[in-house]
Formats: sequence, structure tokens, C-alpha cells
Amino acid sequence: MTHAVIGALAVRVPRPGYYAGSGLSERVRLTAVALASAFPDMDYAGFLVDPYRFITEWHRGISHSLLLLPLWAGLLGLLLSVAAGRSALRMELIRLCGLGLLLHILFDLITVYGTRIFAPWSDTRIALDLAYDADLWIAAIASLSLLLSFYRRVFARVGMLFLGLYLGLTLIAQSAAIRIGENLRTVSVQKIHAIPHPLSPFHRILVIETSSGYRLALLDLSGLRDILSVLDPSDRSGLGRYRNKETLQWRWRRKPGIPGPGREIVHAAWRHEDMKRFRRFAVLPVVYRIDRERYPVCVWFTDLRYMIPRIIPPFRYGMCRNGPDSEWHGYRLKQFTQSERETIESSQGLKP
Repeated sequence: MTHAVIGALAVRVPRPGYYAGSGLSERVRLTAVALASAFPDMDYAGFLVDPYRFITEWHRGISHSLLLLPLWAGLLGLLLSVAAGRSALRMELIRLCGLGLLLHILFDLITVYGTRIFAPWSDTRIALDLAYDADLWIAAIASLSLLLSFYRRVFARVGMLFLGLYLGLTLIAQSAAIRIGENLRTVSVQKIHAIPHPLSPFHRILVIETSSGYRLALLDLSGLRDILSVLDPSDRSGLGRYRNKETLQWRWRRKPGIPGPGREIVHAAWRHEDMKRFRRFAVLPVVYRIDRERYPVCVWFTDLRYMIPRIIPPFRYGMCRNGPDSEWHGYRLKQFTQSERETIESSQGLKP
């Protein structure tokens, strides 16, 4: 919905005279760009086919590709021209659809999930990590600006300006967080990450990645470290609270593929064939939880990019077995639940 709103907002930015002679009504232009802006996420249909492969392989692939953008714009423009009975204005509709598709791809690039803009020729996922996948400030700015633009069109330009300023603010916050991490560098550091919070661009999870694990802390760049705890005082992540750079509390998380004392069960589950897709998908894989009070024993993994305090991680996959000599079976924990699990497709097919 946010993508559709941003597309419609972009149509409202030029002055009315800009579209003079185009032959398309304002309603048709708004509809075309809004539909095109939402179109790439039609790949969510893949979730109904195979949730595991959708999350780890299919989502934000060919429907989000810059290389295939002309193809999708052409197809959408053709369909809309037929539906509207405006075949003579097909090229204008194709251009509008191209604008909507481009806006969708660009706004997905700023997220932590990222986008495979060169699919299907490359599986490289580019993520700028400026915003969480669902950023409420972007949604609020775009929605309010679009509504106000129907009162006075100038609010569309104001809204786009504020979106640009907000993205600039996220870039500044990310750069500041990474600089703090660089001052703490060790010789074994591989990369520094500054993971955003969906409610505040000033709150980042600072992650210093090494060959064996992660050194991480919750960083508050605003000086209002308790503002997020007002929303929900619980903490399901176990990471603590956000603090300023002088009072950071650092924690250590070992990478799941690294063997060590007491890590045999984790290593066995992580290296299983059924975890291959998640191993390729996860940028910062960690152990989410180990359930071994009684059988079945389960080892759950997630990605640090989504271990936001007070939020249940959306991507939690793992392996379970019914006894010390039993085979491992792959599962995922359903979103918004603590322990409700579903099977995932294994190398031998779905497990009962």
C-alpha cells in the first residue's frame, strides 16, 4: 500500500499544466502509476506455493529487476490501454507504469531486505540498510501528503521534499553509527552494520562482524533512549535497551556455522541440507533459540537484521529431531507466534 501511495503522490507533484495534451485524465494517471508501483509485490503469490523458497529465493527477484523493468512497463501499459480503451495513448501509459515500477524498486533498495535488481542474471541482493522493511514514517509522510494534495496540490511537492529529507536523515544516522563502530575496530573485523529500527531513524543495532561472530550493541543517536520502551516495555530479543555511545552495552553472538564446545547440535542443524536456502539468504545468521528441555529438540536460526527489540523476528527457521539418533526435519516458526511451527520443504520433500 505504501508503494501505491508513493506512486500516486509522484503523479500529483507536477503542476496541472504539465500533463496538458497527454490525453489522459488525472484519474487514469493516478490509477496507472499506483497499480504499477504495487505490481512488483505481486510475487507474494509465491508465498502460497512455498513460503520457505519465497522468503529465501523468490521475493524481490524478477518482478523487482531494473533489467526487466521495460518488459513489465510494456506489459502493464498494454493491459491498461486495453482496459481503458486508450490504445492511442499506450506509450504514455507505458511511461507512467515505468515511473511506478522505478519508484517501487528504489524504495525497496533502501531496506535491510534489499532487492535483486539484476535478476535473473544475478542473484546479488543489494540492500542499503537505510530503513527497516516497513518504515512507518515513510508510510505516514506519503499518505498524509497524498491526502492533503487533493486539497492543495502543493502538498504533493512538500511531501516528496519531506521524504527526501527523511531519507537524508537516515543516511546521516547510518553514517554516524558506522563511524562509532569504526572507532572500535579490531584487526579481525569483516564489516560494520547499522541496522535501523522501524519506528526511529535514530535507533540502530550496531554490529561489528568478525570471522567467528558478532559484537553488537543497541545505539541511540537521539538522546531519548527510553522513548521506544514506552511503546512496549517487554524485550523479546534479549538485546537490552538502546543507549548512547558512551554507555553502550556490548554483547557477543557466535555465528552458527562455527564449531566449538557444546556447539555440536547447533553445527549439525545449521549445516543440514534443508538449511541451505536460509544459509544463502541470511546476511547475519545467529541462533535464535534452542528448545531441548524435552524431545523433539529444535534449533532455531534467524537473521540479526530482524532481531529488533520488542519485535518478534519474522524469519525464524530451524531443524528438529525426535531423539538423539533421529533424523533432522526442517521447520519455520509462524510469524507473530512464539512456538507454532510449520514444515519446510526438504531435499526429500515435505516432512509430515
